[in-house]
Amino acid sequence: MPIHRSARPPRVPLVALLALPLLLAACTGTEETSAPLRLVLLTDGGSVLRAVTPSGSSGGNVTVTEDARESVTGGVNVTTPTGGQRVTLTRAAGTESRAADLSDPRAYPDPAYTPRCTVRAAQNAARDRLLILSDCGGVQNLAMYQNAALQWTAALPTALQPAPGSDTPPTRVAVQLSLLHI
Repeated sequence: MPIHRSARPPRVPLVALLALPLLLAACTGTEETSAPLRLVLLTDGGSVLRAVTPSGSSGGNVTVTEDARESVTGGVNVTTPTGGQRVTLTRAAGTESRAADLSDPRAYPDPAYTPRCTVRAAQNAARDRLLILSDCGGVQNLAMYQNAALQWTAALPTALQPAPGSDTPPTRVAVQLSLLHI
């Protein structure tokens, strides 16, 4: 008697499909270590840039080793651009990138406006754009960088300037990725 076979391939049980990632990630017998975490901090009111490496067990206290320390003038913000191999230091007088150990400073192009008094910096979620706000005694300018290249600058209208005072909140800036590409 001939055996009738279905044209459909045999069904794999759902449990087997769910277990496949576990089998692929099974222990190989070697101990895998993660790369050390390096943090770059702008401290002491923006006058010291520090590279530190925390170490120790997770969930408990860790020790922090200071790997590098650099004095800076007028530090405003530190961010990590795309790739994570360098850090971007925004200072009141300009912007630069540095290696993670704080060496090899590379200045970003200066915006056309003068004087430069950067007070805020913001990065988009993709970390490829940096917006800086300069405020020199009420004259406000924006500069937009993309991948360390100056894209544009703009003088803000007088109407956008906050009234100075002790109860005036600080100006905040943000960068949003445009969904429209022409």
